[in-house]
Parts: sequence; C-alpha cells; structure tokens
Amino acid sequence: SGAALRRTADRTCSMILTTLITKVNKHLATPLLRSGLTLRVSLGGGVIRPNPYLDYLSLVPWAQRLVSFEVRSAAQQIRTEQDREPTAFDKFVDVAWDRLFENASRAMSPPPPSPSSQAHVDNPQLQALQTYLRPALVPNEQWGDVVRWYFNTRFVKWARMEYLAAKYGDDVRMALSMPKYGDLSSVLPMAAAAATNSSNTAAPKDASISISSSPPPSASTLIKAFNMKHWTKEKNSDAVSDRMREIVSNLGGRVVPIPGSVVLFPDIKPDTDVSSLSLEDILELAGGHVSSCGPFNVVCEEAGLYEFWTREYIDALATYLLDRANAVDGDTVVLDVGAGDGMLAHFLRNSMAVRSSSRGKAGSASRTPTIVATDDGSWRIRPRFDVETLDVREAMSKHRDECQQLIVLCSWMPMGVDWTAHMRTGGADEIILIGECDDGNCGDNWATWGNPEFREEDAEDELQDNNLHVPSYEIDGYKRNDLVDLSRLQFSRFDSSVSSNSKSVSFRK
Repeated sequence: SGAALRRTADRTCSMILTTLITKVNKHLATPLLRSGLTLRVSLGGGVIRPNPYLDYLSLVPWAQRLVSFEVRSAAQQIRTEQDREPTAFDKFVDVAWDRLFENASRAMSPPPPSPSSQAHVDNPQLQALQTYLRPALVPNEQWGDVVRWYFNTRFVKWARMEYLAAKYGDDVRMALSMPKYGDLSSVLPMAAAAATNSSNTAAPKDASISISSSPPPSASTLIKAFNMKHWTKEKNSDAVSDRMREIVSNLGGRVVPIPGSVVLFPDIKPDTDVSSLSLEDILELAGGHVSSCGPFNVVCEEAGLYEFWTREYIDALATYLLDRANAVDGDTVVLDVGAGDGMLAHFLRNSMAVRSSSRGKAGSASRTPTIVATDDGSWRIRPRFDVETLDVREAMSKHRDECQQLIVLCSWMPMGVDWTAHMRTGGADEIILIGECDDGNCGDNWATWGNPEFREEDAEDELQDNNLHVPSYEIDGYKRNDLVDLSRLQFSRFDSSVSSNSKSVSFRK
C-alpha cells in the first residue's frame, strides 16, 4: 500500500508539474516573441538583414518554436474541450494558478481575440494562431510595429507557413488520407503516412528514403485533391499584388517598388492604426503572399518542394529530351545539376524508358539519353534516388566528354546566383531551366535570364563596351526559347489562384 501511495503521489506531482510548465509556456510564448523582434532590430542597429546569429541572440527562433508548439497545443485543447467537460483536476490547477500568479498572468497573457478573429471560431488552429501571434506582430496595433520585422525574411517565411498551415491544415489532412488520391505518395512521402494516420501531416523520420517507382500523380488528381480547379495557369504579377494595393489604399498609404527589384513595399505612416486588419491582411502587407494561396501551398512548404512534378509534365519533358537526343547521331547525356533528392531525374528515367519502348515497338529507332543527377549537398537534402555529389563545375567537367550532346537541366536555381556561365563555358549544348524566370526567385535576373531591368548600370562602362546591353547567353552564342507548352503543365510552391509563376526555358547553341 505504501508503494501504491508513492506511485500515486509521483503521478500527481508529475501531472501538476506538466500542467504548470504548460501554463508558463503559454504565457511566455507571445511576450518572448514580441520582445525578441524588438531586440533583433536593436542588435542590427535599426537595420534588418538576414543574420541567423542575431536571430539566435534575440531568442527569436526559440520564441517561434514556442509559439508553434503552443498554437498546436491550444488548437488540440479547443478540439478536446468541445467534446468533454474539464476534470476536477483541471479546475483545481486553474484556480490555483489564478490565485498564486494572477497579476503576472494578466500581464503576460495574450489579449482577448480582436473582432477580426471571431470568424475563425470554426478553425481552432487559426483561432489559436490569432491569439498568440498577432500581439507579438502588432503589440500597439500600428504600422510601425510591422516595420520592426518587415525585412526579416526568415521570420516572414515562418509566419507565412504558420498561417497557411493553420488555415488549410485540415484540408491537407483530409486530402492526403483519402485513398482516391493515393498516387500523391509518389511525390509526397507524408501522403503515405497520412493514409495510415489521418491525424499526422508531418513527414516520417525516414521520409527521405527512396519512394515508390510509380509515376507522379496526374494534374487532375492534384487539382481535385487541393481544390485548384479555378487557379490560373498564366503569370500575372499585378494580380498577386492587387490585395496589397487595396489594403494600403484603405490605410491611406501607397505602394512603392524597392529599388533594384520588383518587390513592393507599403509606404504607410508608422502611427497608422492597423487594428481593423485581419492577421491575413497584416501578413499580406508584410510580403507573405497568403491571400490567394490554398492547401497546395501548405503541402509544398511542408514537403520542401519548389516544383510539384506531375505525370503530364514529366512525360512532356521526357518526350522533348528524347526528340533532342534523336536529333544527333551520337550519345546524349542529360545532366540534372542541383538535383536535390534526385526525384526529377528518377521520374524522367522511368518515363523515357516507357516512351523509348513504345517507339521501338512502332518500328522507330530511338536513342535514350543517359540521365545523371548531381548535387553538391550544400542544402543537406538527403537523396531519395541516385545523386552524384558534385557541384556544377565538377559535374560539367566529369560528364562533358562522355557524349556528343550534353543537355543540362536545373530546377529552381538558388536565388541571386548564376550557374549558367559555368554551364556554357563547360560545353553545354542546351540548358533547360525550370522555375521562376526574369524577375523571380531563381538565378540572377540579369546574368541568368537577361532581363535588362536588373542590369547594374555604370556610365563609364557603357561608353567602353556596347556588349553590356547584350545578355551573357547571347554573347556566348546561345538562343533563348521559352517552352510554353511545358510551362502550362507546371505547378510550383509559390503559385496561387491568381498567378502561375514557374516556367521552363531552353537556351540552345
């Protein structure tokens, strides 16, 4: 009996301790994030630039994790409380907490939800996010609060993901758990997990291992699963910013472009009241681009996908590459650089094998190119398929002499860098770039794409060299060809209902 009493006492103490820790975290999350964002500005001398060291010194990443955890816990609690009454123990702890820590609790607790959040009562996670995040973002409900973190791109990215996951998480869980959308698992490891556990949207720990050899899902499956029937397939940059312009206009401000980019900045007086704005509107003003998104964007964010491969796109690209391989007499190597997990190369191999076999049965001779995936590993993406650990220069040097024709693929080249110069000097016969082009997040808008609006001008250099106005690829003897039919088949991470951003572009000698 003594041992039983001790076990009971241990369990009771453990329950009390766990509950107290939960309550402390609940009241600490918002103030810590609010203070951290302010400290981050001070540590940066009033200027926000990407700097993970300053982020950690200001405790912002830790506060973000705490808010994320509390939002999910609060949402789960709301769902649970809808189905049951609080226990006597729950009531005892609540009363004890209020009596012992009443003043501190009032000072640290998030304020009651604003009127704009009442529409979220049917979505517990969005309701919880509104309660925890908004007071940290706009503690004084003024535009000057937003300016503290506006240019902190890492933070804005996190806030965007938290909002989209809260708003569309239930839709994602439902879609991934439905058997009729089972072929999504060929691209999304988390879909396989959801099929057996509908409450889990996170990828399993071993999600990076090789997934099935089945083809990617069809575009129709993707559209039906994530309700994208009315999404446009055309790029429309103005439509993307329409909501921002509307909000800014209502606040009496104006939208101005940031010099040297197409990014728009809301020029609003710091003391402007933003209490009438929803959390979505605040994030939209901050460049989060959340107003025209949906469950598809959540899936891409959680799975780490920039381009979502579909059966139609893979088959069309495979057909294009087969035609290019059969246009020459010798062997062709298709080199996928920056291949990440190797999924694109894997799908292309399988599709080409089927198409080459069909051509052979039809009596047409067909040469199938060799497809090689390479990546330098700097992004620490664990391969799901065969990927050679080589950077762009090493890959070009190794494989150029293995074939008569070298075609280089690159999907979503990192922003602000240009690999195409190495590809051209390395002897590529054709370069196919997949991703945002001309004014987006892939490569250098001038050096890679030849967009003159992003060329750095120097009056003295202009007088000395007329070639400064000519794109580098043209100087090297390459001609650009936008692959429009392929582009219409694409789906990417930053697509929305009003604009389709990713394209396929060829540069050929």
